[in-house]
Amino acid sequence: MRVASGLSALPRIVIDALAARLGGTAHVAIQVAQRLAGDPSIAEVVVVTRRCSMVARGLRPAPGLRLVTLRPARRLELPRRVAWQALGLPGLTEPGTRLLTFSGMLPRRAAVPLVSHLSNAVMFERGGVANRLRRRVVRWTAGTKGAQVVVPTRGQADLVRAAIGVEAHVVP
Repeated sequence: MRVASGLSALPRIVIDALAARLGGTAHVAIQVAQRLAGDPSIAEVVVVTRRCSMVARGLRPAPGLRLVTLRPARRLELPRRVAWQALGLPGLTEPGTRLLTFSGMLPRRAAVPLVSHLSNAVMFERGGVANRLRRRVVRWTAGTKGAQVVVPTRGQADLVRAAIGVEAHVVP
């Protein structure tokens, strides 16, 4: 296959791990990034996270793995994350890129194939204004053409369907 200068025939994957700060989600982000980086059918894996985060500390240097770290946000973490996702993330998602987000919430439509990994059930289990807003943004993000949602359990898939009307694929 002939490829234009500077472009790879293999896909590039960008992992938005800004929301995967602690615990199980951070460990999943680390494992997924390491495994994808070792896959010869993938050109490059780019992981976006905060400097000094569990994800940044847990990733081992590997061929095909690039870490993009943002300054730690001591205050206003969510607004800073959303601003970066709106302004910085599109610069990493050129044609041929696939995007994996661990928040499921992006402030603008992705122009590339998108997978939202939703491993935290809290926003689907609890009420309140903040969780209603989160569910609304997850529903909007999942509505991106060709977007897929993955969850770790059948129970979580049921919660997602009931809360936002989106079918999620179970990937344990």
